[in-house]
This record gives sequence, structure tokens and C-alpha cells, in this order.
Amino acid sequence: VSQDAVAAIKRVDTTIQDMSSIASSVAAAVEEQTAAIGSIAQNVAHASADAGEGASAMAQVGQAIGRAGTQAKTVDTLAASLREQAARLDGEIRQFLTDVRAA
Repeated sequence: VSQDAVAAIKRVDTTIQDMSSIASSVAAAVEEQTAAIGSIAQNVAHASADAGEGASAMAQVGQAIGRAGTQAKTVDTLAASLREQAARLDGEIRQFLTDVRAA
């Protein structure tokens, strides 16, 4: 009977050691998963920040396009004014030459 008890205790001890080993393996796997999840979360945060920076850059590009459009309209207005002045000057020069020839 005592040998049976010793054998049973040894089997229980072996089972406990096996369970302890399994628990250690599970704990290590959980630790690895936690580290992986932390890394994923950090990468997502970086990607989100990069996306935010990209959106900000696109907004700045949009603003620059708006300013360029405004400047283009100003240049167009100035060019039209210059054309008018050139036409007036051309007319005055032609009239001057006509007057000089007639004199």
C-alpha cells in the first residue's frame, strides 16, 4: 500500500511539474503576444500620425493652389491693363507720326 501511495505521489508530482512547465510556456507566450500587441499599437500610432501629417500637407497644398489661383487672376488683370496701355501708346505713336508727316 505504501509503495502504491509513493507511486501515486510521484505521479502527482510529475503532473504538477508538467502543469508548471505548461503554465510557464503559456506565460511566455502571453508575454510575447503582449509585446507584439504593443509593437502593433505603436506602429498603428505612427501610421496614424503619418496619415495626419499627410492630410496636413495636402491641406497646405490646397491652400497653395488657392493662392496661386489668386495670383494668376492678378497677373491676368495686370496683363489686360498692360495690353490696353500698349494699344493706347500704339495709337498715340501712330497719331504722332501722322502729325509729323502732315507737318
